[in-house]
Amino acid sequence: MNLEPRALVGIGLFTWFSTGVVFAAGSPQVRFATVTDGQYLAGVVRLTVDVTHDRPITQVGISRGSELLGVDFDPPFELDWDTRKEPDGPVLLQASVLDPDFHEGDARLTVTVDNTPPSVVLTQPSDR
Repeated sequence: MNLEPRALVGIGLFTWFSTGVVFAAGSPQVRFATVTDGQYLAGVVRLTVDVTHDRPITQVGISRGSELLGVDFDPPFELDWDTRKEPDGPVLLQASVLDPDFHEGDARLTVTVDNTPPSVVLTQPSDR
């Protein structure tokens, strides 16, 4: 069996891909449970990842763009993300999952960080 190392994009973990070997199990099904695509976020947000698979999951990495925010090794797979440290605007979040047989799964979504407080504008004259 010929195994080739490859870095798991976004979380810096190594996986191994075999040439000519087929594994019986499929890839883990991954989804963000606490945020949705297109959602506006502010403050500290708990990112929770749900994984469905017939094998135990050994690790879940959560990334913002190409930067790893953190890795969780035990369910529930979650991370508190302080969006106040981010500039306002769209952010790609990715959850990358790995099982003991090196099957990968991932979920991606785009959220918008918006920590700018609302401004108040008076539209009526104040001298009555």
